[in-house]
Formats: sequence, C-alpha cells, structure tokens
Amino acid sequence: MDRIGAAQISAFFDAGILDLRDIPAEPPPHLNDQQHTVLECVRTGKPKVGAGLKAALEVLRWPAYYLDFETVKTAIPLYADIKPHAQVVTQYSIHRCRSLGQEDAHFEYLADPKRDCQRELAERLIADLGDAGDIIVYHSFEHTQIRELTRRFPDLAQPLSAIDTRLFDLLRVVRAHYYHPAFHTS
Repeated sequence: MDRIGAAQISAFFDAGILDLRDIPAEPPPHLNDQQHTVLECVRTGKPKVGAGLKAALEVLRWPAYYLDFETVKTAIPLYADIKPHAQVVTQYSIHRCRSLGQEDAHFEYLADPKRDCQRELAERLIADLGDAGDIIVYHSFEHTQIRELTRRFPDLAQPLSAIDTRLFDLLRVVRAHYYHPAFHTS
C-alpha cells in the first residue's frame, strides 16, 4: 500500500496480516484516505472513479499529443559533452488525437547509436508537436528531459520551453481521481 511505514508493516505482520485482504472489516484508523481506497478496491475488485475525474480531464486542449521518451544512461559517456550516468534521449513516440479517442497521426524518432542525435531529435520533436494542444505525459520524466534538451541547446530554448508549458501530467490526475485494483497498490 501507498506509503505504509515500517511500524505499520510490523504491526500487520504481528497481527498475522500478510495480505491486504486479511485486514479486518474495520481497518486500523491509522490508514490514510488513499490507503483506505486501495483496500476497498482490492476487497471489491472494482475500480474507484473520483467525482473530479471528468472535470480534471475536460481541461485538455485539443489536439492532444501522447508523448513518451526512452533514454540510455551509461557509465562511460557515449558522446562529447555528456556526463557519466546522464540520461540521453534516444527515442520518442507521439500519438496525436484530434479529439477524444480520435487518433489521426503517429510520430516517432529513433536515434542512430553511432552518433549524438540529440539536436536532431529536439528539432524533430519541436516540429512533430506543433504549437497547439496539450501534451500528455505520465509523470515528470518527459519534463525533466525537455529541460535538459533546453539546457543543452540554448538556441532551441524558446520552442522547447513552449512545449514544456503544454505538458499535462496524467499521473497527477490518476492519483487524485482514480484507482484500479490491477494497479497492485502502485
């Protein structure tokens, strides 16, 4: 379960509780709201949809772009001006939807491992994402990588920063308004 401390885990083990489903019908009062939600969903096998989910998603500006980056991180830098263990964006995938459920385009980029392609990747990313609509990501990873590209290529700072301001973190919405038992307490 989310953020259960060592003392809570020990108390559960001491009480013979080794599975969420073993927690008594009246769970301990020290569980927070999110932990109660997880427990309820695991017991019922049904997801919980918060009342604010629809409103949280209605703010999306279309077209919406679903962006996912992939990176590599090596102890010995692959290219000049890269620090050891620095993440280097090597691939992205973008699905564009003109409206809800209406995907109309897919863009992708895969770097050539024999050369540093980060600038080319950044330029293509700017072109593929255009200048309108929200860019849906899941957590802050893409934000961090766009900021790194901005730092690395100051002449591209304006369009990359504009992309960064359009990011819509779907994880925040899900955490606040939705839980499914298949999340396995994640």
